[in-house]
Amino acid sequence: MSHHSYPSQQDPSKILLAVAVGFAAGLLFAPRSGEETRALIRQRREEAKWRMRNAKEELKRQSSEAGGQLKNAAETVREGGKQAAEAVRSGGRRSKNTDENESDNS
Repeated sequence: MSHHSYPSQQDPSKILLAVAVGFAAGLLFAPRSGEETRALIRQRREEAKWRMRNAKEELKRQSSEAGGQLKNAAETVREGGKQAAEAVRSGGRRSKNTDENESDNS
């Protein structure tokens, strides 16, 4: 009969040894120290803030520019509408005057 060892039946010294070996390996193979990692995180956070501020300012600028363009387009449409309405009124007056002149000449 074979004897199987289950985690609950392991020798506590083997578990501690495995933890110590894992911890040591982590320290030996870690790419950066804790302080270096925290400094990198701070740097990246500041870069992200800077990018967000720049993006916000750029969005504001583009929104303002688009708003100006929209305002100009609306003014152009309004002026075109006024000109079209005046042309219709003028055409109507000319037509009425032509009709009246033709009636007077008959």
